Amino acid sequence: YYDMLTHLNNRNSYMEQLNDWKQTGLDRVGGIYIDLNGLKKMNDTQGHEAGDALICRVAQALEAVFPQRAYRIGGDEFVVVQPDISQTAFTAKVQQLRAEMQQREVSAAVGAVWQQHTNDVEALLRRADDCMYQEKQQMKQL
Repeated sequence: YYDMLTHLNNRNSYMEQLNDWKQTGLDRVGGIYIDLNGLKKMNDTQGHEAGDALICRVAQALEAVFPQRAYRIGGDEFVVVQPDISQTAFTAKVQQLRAEMQQREVSAAVGAVWQQHTNDVEALLRRADDCMYQEKQQMKQL
């Protein structure tokens, strides 16, 4: 249930939690979808050790802001599900996460969505993924 590289929750843990959340629902929940920028290029030019170090820096930032709430669901994809948090506090934590990643020299697109209640966390995270994709497109235009 834990990712060997980052020590975050892994995709198996995430899938199991999704099933639990469908049954119980979540109140005052924030969802975040993160995709790293430049991992493939880093792996190709600096080697996989450098890419792994980048992935670990993201994990450290996530643990600093959202302890035990982050999942590594793919090579360079991460999600956070934070229940029982006000929209204001969630927005502040997302800004804190962005600052933590910047401090660790991590470039990533981040999509975040908050909702009062949901039984469909997957839909919440799809919305966060859409926001992340929009941010990624904006970053490419810069």
